[in-house]
Amino acid sequence: MSETLQQLIQRGITFLDNFDPFWRRKIDLEIFDIGNPAFCLIGQLGTGYSFLEKSESMGLTEAEACRCGFDINENFGTPSNTTYRILTAAWVEVITEELAGVWNG
Repeated sequence: MSETLQQLIQRGITFLDNFDPFWRRKIDLEIFDIGNPAFCLIGQLGTGYSFLEKSESMGLTEAEACRCGFDINENFGTPSNTTYRILTAAWVEVITEELAGVWNG
């Protein structure tokens, strides 16, 4: 059964809140791109060189990263420019709303 985009993002928010309560202010939305390992959430918050190293530095496996809406797998669709753009836009909207205090996730 496929999860909704909101469910994935809510799980991601819960993980990030536990990982670093100030994560929202550390994300540069000007360069943010879920499809780019250097500019995605894990790329901007994790330590290490590769996506895998950064994920592991945050205590995440690749599967867990996908379940948190940090990457794309079969739950959201086949990885493509379109699916990455959709996920990026959804995260930008949520982060922007949370920073403004209006997210209702």
